[in-house]
Order: sequence, then structure tokens, then C-alpha cells
Amino acid sequence: MPRRGTRSEERGSAGEPEGVVLVADPGAPIALARHVQDRLQWDVSVVCRRLPADDLDQIRVPDDVSVDEGHVAVLLTDHPRRHGLHPVVAEVETEAATGLVSLPSLGAIRFRERATQAVERVVGELCGEPSGGAVGPFPREDGPPVRFVTGGRHGRLRMVSGMVRANRPWRLLPHLSKAFAAALAVLAYEMLNQTIWQLSGTLGAGRLGLAAVLAIATLVAWLIIDHQMWERPDDQDERDLAVLFNVTTVATLLIGVLFLYVGLLVIGFVVDLVLVDSGLVSSVTREPVTLAHRASLLCLVASIATVGGALGTGFESDEAVRQAAYGFRQRERLERDAPRRSDQEQ
Repeated sequence: MPRRGTRSEERGSAGEPEGVVLVADPGAPIALARHVQDRLQWDVSVVCRRLPADDLDQIRVPDDVSVDEGHVAVLLTDHPRRHGLHPVVAEVETEAATGLVSLPSLGAIRFRERATQAVERVVGELCGEPSGGAVGPFPREDGPPVRFVTGGRHGRLRMVSGMVRANRPWRLLPHLSKAFAAALAVLAYEMLNQTIWQLSGTLGAGRLGLAAVLAIATLVAWLIIDHQMWERPDDQDERDLAVLFNVTTVATLLIGVLFLYVGLLVIGFVVDLVLVDSGLVSSVTREPVTLAHRASLLCLVASIATVGGALGTGFESDEAVRQAAYGFRQRERLERDAPRRSDQEQ
């Protein structure tokens, strides 16, 4: 699809635009656009459109979106963009009076503040008022197009955190109903298991912590392996991108499983209060039931139940797990690459 025609001459020389059009992806980007709209000094209109996901696409406004003379357009996308190995925060095509902000590169901390600042700097570039070298902490690279990038490990970590945020890992638990049901069944059984009462009193904090780490890692690994969520690059050019998405997948699942583990602790605490008789536990363990013993019991049972949840994920479809663990952009990329991968396997 070709770019829209040049509007720089129509806007005249440097100066304030008559208005700004924010064109945003559905989901988090459009919500952010509406937040930013109230904080910009210009007349701002917001349009929701699904933007292209190809790193090599030119920055362009969709053909069905009208941008009046004297206005500039800024695209907000949740698709991660890179220039070489550097994550791109923003790009500016001054001749087309169009800019783009890639939200994952902004990271997960001070997200709205950084996004507002990035849009302001992009509009400044479009109006012929260069930002003096950076969008916030992000250095400027002269174009065309003009790019604001992040470098080094900090930049990649910021992009990973932004992509994890876009995946919304806290949504993993409600979507994995079968895994959670299996974990709850194991939890209920183990809370009333006398052997577990005795064992929990003999384990120290270090061994209980190790059991929790191993249980969480087991469930994360099981989800990745059983539902084929690990990307294997076909060539060197794709290796960096595959590493980026694999790290994002692990971080997303890790946070999601931590939510499951905490949920099991809370439910276990309620079960302990309602069903577990302290006198009976004391008669089995031959020790008084202290707060420390109850905490040890809950940690041990939650760890065992988390591993039990891995069995439940076997009843979840690959699509359901990916729907829960991936944001739209990552699912879109997998769907786009599916025919090529299928041909290679044949």
C-alpha cells in the first residue's frame, strides 16, 4: 500500500499544527490514545484502526482515515519495531506529516508519561521543531525517517517489559480453567493429607522456597513444551527476533503462574481456616500448631498443587493457551508465519 501524499508544503514552514490525529491499534493503544488526547495542547482527534505489523512497512495512515490539511497524524501501535538490533520508540516521516510511536519500546514503567512525551516530540519533529536529540532518554537518529531508538541491554529489557505488559499476563489464570481446576483438586486433597501435615513441619524455609521455585518453573516449562510455544529461528536473521519473543513468552507465563500460585495460597488459607482442625493436626504431628507451621503447610501444598495444574493444561487446546499467554500482535505474527513453517516441515 503506498504512503499518503506529501503534506509538508500544505502545512507551511515550522509552527504549530492546526490539529493532531491519533490513529491507534485496538486494545491498549486506543485506550492510551484517549488518555493522551486530554493531555496534549492541540486539537486532537482519535481513530481506532488495526495497523500493519510488518517491520519493513512504511509509516502510513490507513487509506480510510481522513487527515485534513494542516493536521499531522501520529500512529500508536503495540507492534514492536526495530532498526537493526535497536528497538524503535518513534519514527517520523516529515514529508508525509506522519509519525509513529511503538508502545512496547516505552517499557512498563511510567508508561503513560513516556507515551505522552513521545507523541509531543513526534509532533514537534513534524512541525519542524527538532527535539534536541532525544525523546526522553531515547537518542535521535537522523533519517529519513527520523528515528528515536534505544540501545544496549536497557533498550531490549525495556522492550521485553513493554511486550509482556501488552500480553497482560494477569489474564492467564482465568483462561486456564482446566489447569486451575486440577490445581484446586490437588490442593483440597493435600490440605487434608496427614502425611503432608507431618512433612511440612520438617522442611525449612529454604527447602520450601526451592519447592515453590521448582513447581512454578515446572508449570512454565510444561506450558511451553506441551503447547509448542518456543520459537526456533530458521536463520541467523531471525534469531534475535526469536530470542525477543521467547524471553517475552517465558516472562509472561512466569508472571501468570505466579498469580496462580498466590491464588492457591489464598484459597489454601481459607480451606485451612474452615476445614483443618488444629487439634487433629497437633495430634498427628505431636507438636503444637503454630503460625509458622501453618505457613509451611500452605507453601508446600500450593507447590504440589501448582505441579498438579500442569496435568490440567494437557486438556487445554493450544489455541486457548496462546490466547491466554499472547497479546494480539504475537498471535498475529504466529498466524502470519504458520504457512511458511508448515511448508518447511513438509
